[in-house]
Amino acid sequence: MTAHTSMLRRLPHAMPRTALAACTCVLAIAATVNIGVDWAIDDSEWARYLCCGLVTTVAAIWFAYKPQQGSYVIIAVAVGDFLIGGTAFAPMLILALLATGSIGYTSLVEGVLSGIALLAAVFFSPYTVAFPVIDDSLLSFPCLVALTLSISALIRRNGERQRQLQREQTLLANAGIAQRLHDYTTNDLSDIAMMADHQLAICDSEQREAWSSVKNLALDALTHTRKAIRTLESDKTTVKRYNGTKTDDRHQNQFVSPRHGNATPMQVSGATGIDRLGELNELIATCRSNLAANGYTGEVIRFGTEPTQLGDATATLVIGLVRELFGNIAKHARAYAGYIMLISWADAAFVIELSDVPKPSADAGLRSGLERYRRTIESMQGQWNVESADDHWSIHAEVPYRRTIC
Repeated sequence: MTAHTSMLRRLPHAMPRTALAACTCVLAIAATVNIGVDWAIDDSEWARYLCCGLVTTVAAIWFAYKPQQGSYVIIAVAVGDFLIGGTAFAPMLILALLATGSIGYTSLVEGVLSGIALLAAVFFSPYTVAFPVIDDSLLSFPCLVALTLSISALIRRNGERQRQLQREQTLLANAGIAQRLHDYTTNDLSDIAMMADHQLAICDSEQREAWSSVKNLALDALTHTRKAIRTLESDKTTVKRYNGTKTDDRHQNQFVSPRHGNATPMQVSGATGIDRLGELNELIATCRSNLAANGYTGEVIRFGTEPTQLGDATATLVIGLVRELFGNIAKHARAYAGYIMLISWADAAFVIELSDVPKPSADAGLRSGLERYRRTIESMQGQWNVESADDHWSIHAEVPYRRTIC
């Protein structure tokens, strides 16, 4: 994050405090001038005017630089001025209302108590004639205090709503990053570890140390990546809300390696769902080649005709699901037992089935990739069914072309 961006983000939070400090300074100057005028008219009580001027100045400076503590000082000074001071009524009244609003923004209960203290001081003040009245009644002042507290409460509620919105956006972005790490990085690292393990079984003794180092490095990087995914997915509620297809091409392209296609960032960002079916075909060919190079046997059988219209979000989901299933073959299936993947383009949905034989002691991993896709597909009114046994594992999934989120 640049310094310019950081400054812009802090600006909305700094503006209210700056405005409050400016208003406080203006009102403090007005109160001081008012006290000075009263002193010039009647210098017989110069001690009272001097004391009121000094106290008002100190309280205003405190309030301007430390609003949370200074607001209570302003309330105390205003109450004292209303009861015994008898000077600078109008500036002190506005300062007291500002302080009440500041206290109410932090705590509505304390703001109400501050307003009650001001009301009591007004009603018992010998100088009530100086306060605003309606039909010789001081009811206008309680209404003014109530209005101030209401405005401060609304401002606080709006601020809390904005902070909650920013937090949700951040957590959703983290969930998206976690999914891309899982879909791309963990699968790639698993492929590297699988290739290294395969080479260890057939390589010469001179190359064994090098391939062993490659495997250990890949497994170590995979462990750290999974820790990062756990951290990003620490808020389970947000992870459930992330549907796995909300993508920002500017960031997503940073995670796409050449192994997953030859499209440039400009081509990916401008591609439609139909245009990306070529990416799906390249992905299938690449994954099959990688599995075959490491001793995995299997078939990918296709049925039906590709649709003429397909949303980019649905295409992203389909490509990610296929990549995840190939990754699970590499991580959890027996190499020589074989696998069968059926891909069908039906009238209203993309249908995929996979059947393989799990390893006796397969690494469980995070178990979050397929679970995330299950939640997404079921939220679209699609179908998801997994059958698991010691000697058999299969999945049947249907992804609707139209995203009817419930």
